[in-house]
Amino acid sequence: MKTSGLDATADQSAMNRHRLAPGHHVFETPDEGWLLYEPSGAFVRLHAPAEALRALTARLRGDDRSDVSEAVVEDLLARFEARGAIERQPIGRDTPGRSSLGEATSHRDVGAMGDPAIATKATEEGSRCVRIVGSGPIAVALGRLLEGEDGLEIAACRDDADLAETESPATFVSDEADLVIVCAGWLQDASWQALDEQARQHSIAWHSCYAEGDRFYLGPLWSPDDPTTVSYRDVRARRLASAPFPEGLEGYWRHLDERLCATPVRWPNAGGVAQLAGALAADVTAWARGETPPSHGHQLAFAPTSGIWTRHPVLPVPRGLMTERTDLAPEAAEAAR
Repeated sequence: MKTSGLDATADQSAMNRHRLAPGHHVFETPDEGWLLYEPSGAFVRLHAPAEALRALTARLRGDDRSDVSEAVVEDLLARFEARGAIERQPIGRDTPGRSSLGEATSHRDVGAMGDPAIATKATEEGSRCVRIVGSGPIAVALGRLLEGEDGLEIAACRDDADLAETESPATFVSDEADLVIVCAGWLQDASWQALDEQARQHSIAWHSCYAEGDRFYLGPLWSPDDPTTVSYRDVRARRLASAPFPEGLEGYWRHLDERLCATPVRWPNAGGVAQLAGALAADVTAWARGETPPSHGHQLAFAPTSGIWTRHPVLPVPRGLMTERTDLAPEAAEAAR
């Protein structure tokens, strides 16, 4: 893992504000201190006072209240900017809360979970009910593509980003939906684990799309009708097992779970959104017909800047294989690590 000494000085124009560049995240972990996540997937350990880094992240979220001197915060801003991790932007122009196609959107503008009653069963006999969760451009484009498809009843998109903070995981899924598709901004690990578990218990298929770094990831599509399909829990376990720095990856996920992310999602242009929505729609229509989805057994990654797709095979992980043992004595637990 890289290290960085962020401790020099530089001037900042009073007519500009700063925000994290797309795909970058700054967060604190219990064991590893402060880390910078870069779009490449690299974690950079930050060697700067914790109080100064807390003031920096608060500033990036629009909170200027801090006991740390302005000069120290300006020093950090300059160092991050020199690394390409921070963008300078004229005040009042293109704020990150806007969600029109291709623009940056704050994390909280994008639905990460569904509403308590995921869907109402389609009244037309033989139809399959699909609930699209999310309010970003990919969710909207997917809904338009699936409208009018024979055998599908599409529930209206809805954004309930606060649900995971206030509701029991049991409310994330109901028996009314046949398929749930979550089109999120940044990943919400804890919520998706709960959704995965509930979808399995209720035998409801589910699919997903989210942003990470400078790419967008799709799936896999899990279906209770096909025992060979894999889901988020398999992807998560495989990623942790193969990560060179799993502690950093888990810290990154916890940071996103806290919903205090100061980094906007930069959505693809219209062509990129169409590709992502089209790939999801192809999976959904194949699933509805009882056919094998094109992405079966894979997580798809799309890089909007290059237009390149990558297929990552995902094998199912036996239940309990990656579960931490809590029933061991301290000495045995330490030996098992």
